[in-house]
Amino acid sequence: MNDIEIGGKPQHLCTDQPNGCCKLVVDTGTSFFTGPSEGVEKVLPQIHVDRDCANRDSLPNLTFVVDGERYTLGSEAYSVVLGGGRCMTAMMSLDVGPPRGPLWILGDVFLREFYSVFDRVNNRVGLAPAVHTSKVNILKPQATSSQAELTKGASGAEVAPGQQ
Repeated sequence: MNDIEIGGKPQHLCTDQPNGCCKLVVDTGTSFFTGPSEGVEKVLPQIHVDRDCANRDSLPNLTFVVDGERYTLGSEAYSVVLGGGRCMTAMMSLDVGPPRGPLWILGDVFLREFYSVFDRVNNRVGLAPAVHTSKVNILKPQATSSQAELTKGASGAEVAPGQQ
């Protein structure tokens, strides 16, 4: 990862890392964003959602810059609405020591917004904006008892069971 931007402003979180890049993991087993304490302490105050959700709509975009590509999330994506009208920001500290760390993890909060293809052979992940056709349940309504009794016959006409 090259950096994190908040409201379009670079945070310079990776400049002191080898090659100017932070280690990054995309993980379906992690719910939130995690990162080294030092980085999270710089980012979190700028994107922190109030417990009562009052500032949720006014928070800045959060952008992860990976290989020069920007993956931007609005506050509705990086904050979580809990029961009782409470909110929380989906980011926490996780200090992973060398040689594996320090590292950032993009968890399910990120993966809901970006389609991902995991290429284990070449040890890489492909990302693209996810296309959600609808935020509502798109299941077909259940058939009524009279509709459930009808099936398609060989001619394509609807017929009751036993009349096929």
